[in-house]
Amino acid sequence: MYCPNCGAQSPDKVNFCGSCGAKLTDSAAPAASDPPPKCPECSGENDLSAQFCRHCGASLKAQTAGAFSPAGQMYIPPPRVDYAGFWRRFVAFIIDMIAIGIVTSLLRLFTGGSLIHQPTMMHGCPNYGAMFLSFSNIASIVITWLYFALLESSTRQATFGKMALGLFVTDLEGNRLSFTRASGRYFSKIISGMTMTIGFLMAGFTAKKQALHDMIAGCLVLVRR
Repeated sequence: MYCPNCGAQSPDKVNFCGSCGAKLTDSAAPAASDPPPKCPECSGENDLSAQFCRHCGASLKAQTAGAFSPAGQMYIPPPRVDYAGFWRRFVAFIIDMIAIGIVTSLLRLFTGGSLIHQPTMMHGCPNYGAMFLSFSNIASIVITWLYFALLESSTRQATFGKMALGLFVTDLEGNRLSFTRASGRYFSKIISGMTMTIGFLMAGFTAKKQALHDMIAGCLVLVRR
C-alpha cells in the first residue's frame, strides 16, 4: 500500500502512513500500469519511497504535500525562470555593437566608391561627403534594426551577443517573438534612451529585470538553463 500524500510504502491493513501520518485507503496503491515517478531535476525514474534521486542525488523531499497523485505519479513543478540582469545584458549589447560595427564598416568600404558617380551639389560644387554620410546613416539604422528584429524573432530568440551570454528574448508568456513585436521592442529603445538612459537601467532593479522598452513591447530577457 502506498501513501497518497508522500508516496511512502506501508504494510497492508494499516490505517495511517508511518512517514507522514496521512490516512491510508486501499485505493492508495498505484495501478500496475502507472509510470514510476520522475525526478524534477533530471527526469530519472525513482521508487515511490525514495527521498533522493538515485540518478542525480536531487532531493525529492522538497516536493510538498500532494506531490504524488493517487496514482503514484510525481508532480513536476514548472521550470524556474531566470531573468537576465543589467550587467549581463550590457555585455551582450557591447558584443552586438561590435558585430554591427563590423558590418556597417564593410558596407562603407564596398559602397563608398560607387557613390562618387552620383554626388550631391553644394554651392555649385559636388558634395561627396554629405551624400556618403547620409547613405551610411540610413544603412546603419536599417542594418541595426534588422539585426535585432530578425535574430530576436528567430528560432534562437537571441542576437549574437545574447547567444554568447546565454540569453534569449520571449514575450510575457515565454513564447517566441514575432518579427513585428521584435521590431517594436527595438524602436522602443528610443524611448528608453530619451529618459537619460534610465529606461535601460531599469533592467537592474525591476521585478522581472525589464528595461522600459521591454515593458512597452511586453517582452522578457531570460537566461537559458
